[in-house]
This record gives sequence, structure tokens and C-alpha cells, in this order.
Amino acid sequence: INLGILKNAMGKPDDAEKYLKNALNYGRDNPGSYYYYGKWLYERKRGKEAKNLLEKGHKLSPGHVQMKNLLDTVTVKETHDINTKIKMLSKTTEEKPIAEDFLELSLAYYEGGLYNKCVDACMDALALKPNYALAYNNMCSAYNQLGQYDKALEACKRALEISPGFERARNNMKWVLENESRTK
Repeated sequence: INLGILKNAMGKPDDAEKYLKNALNYGRDNPGSYYYYGKWLYERKRGKEAKNLLEKGHKLSPGHVQMKNLLDTVTVKETHDINTKIKMLSKTTEEKPIAEDFLELSLAYYEGGLYNKCVDACMDALALKPNYALAYNNMCSAYNQLGQYDKALEACKRALEISPGFERARNNMKWVLENESRTK
């Protein structure tokens, strides 16, 4: 950890990351490994990675105050960023609606956990561009998260009808079928 902090202070971020990763590999039970690497990631605008790491560290040590505070900061920033993105894209789609902007809006809703709104944005994209495989794929992902596997499967099938080589849609369909069979 200390070598990672030192290399970072010396302006050597690649070396810093190497040492911080090593600290985590050798100290899976050390909350400091999670905190300092998470902090380093957050400072480099790698919020999702930082949040994931800090959540793991927080589970390991719920009483680690610095980690909890940083995790709260990362979560608030992530929520703020998603909300800002949603507002910007909502305004864009109102002013000049194009399918690609609705697709971006659907992704922002998905990232924010607003899966029903994600589906609605996909429907708006499809109203403008009926054979939009990416919109069907996003819809499939949102329905997966909602546990509506019949609708998810239908959306994935439609994406693959339009674009048979669409690997992401194929993977999402596989995910649907696996989860659907687990819930039955």
C-alpha cells in the first residue's frame, strides 16, 4: 500500500496501480488494500471500479469510517452523474428526437436502475427506427432486471432476427434462459 501511495505521489500512476493491486492480491483480508486502491481509482475518474472495490472492502470492515465515507461520496457522484446524463438526454430527445439519443437515454436509465423507463426509452427509439437491434437488446436487458423473462426473451429474439450475429443479444438471451429456468 505504501509503495503505491509513494509512486502515486511521485507522479507514476502505472507503478502506483501495480503496487496497489499487489497489496490487494496479498492482503484480501486487509481493509486498507480496498480503501487505498478504491481511493486511487476514484481520483482517476474510474468510479465504477472504485465503487465495486469499496463495497467489497466495506463488507469486510463495516466500521472502516474512511471507506464508508468514500463509498458514500462515490455513490452520490455516480447518482448525480447518471441524473445529469438523464436530464441532458431527456432535453435532447424532446428538442430533436432521434433513435440514437433514445438509445443513450435507455442506457442512462439502465445504469440508474430505472428499468421501466429504460424500456420506455427503447420503445421511443423503436418508434423512430423499427428495426433497431440495439434498442431491442437494451430492452431485453431491462426486462431481465425486472424478472420479466418472457418479454426479455421476445426482445432478444427480435434483436437477433434483425442482426443474427449480434453477440451481446445472444449473451443476453442466454442469460434470460438461464435465469428463467432457475425461477421455475
